[in-house]
Amino acid sequence: MISRRFAEGSAYIGAAMLIGTAVWHLSAYASVTTMAAEGSSALRPITATLWVHVALALLLSSALVLVVARVGAPNRAVVLGIAALNPLAGAALQLFYVGFIPPTALLLADGLVILIGAVLGHERQPLSAASPSRQ
Repeated sequence: MISRRFAEGSAYIGAAMLIGTAVWHLSAYASVTTMAAEGSSALRPITATLWVHVALALLLSSALVLVVARVGAPNRAVVLGIAALNPLAGAALQLFYVGFIPPTALLLADGLVILIGAVLGHERQPLSAASPSRQ
């Protein structure tokens, strides 16, 4: 297994990246809602709601990562994998609907760093310990 510190460090870095992404995302709130209002006044409330929701989802994912960042935490790899799906899904939606833009790269990096932390910190049991012996 790769160094325990490296596995945990990548999870902590991934959580920090998610928090940074959420803050950066919220910093564009005013300009995005203004652009939405210029198109249609009906779009502004839903745009504002969705914009804040995405930032909250990123913060919740970072909280999940922080809870299981330590190697040996129960279901660590599974929880980190699920937390990584949030930014990866956002990147996939951006690629599909908008195309590649700078935030897409940031979301991809967030998700990949967390996945690396999940894979590197996964302690594998020997085959004999994983399956019960038959007697």
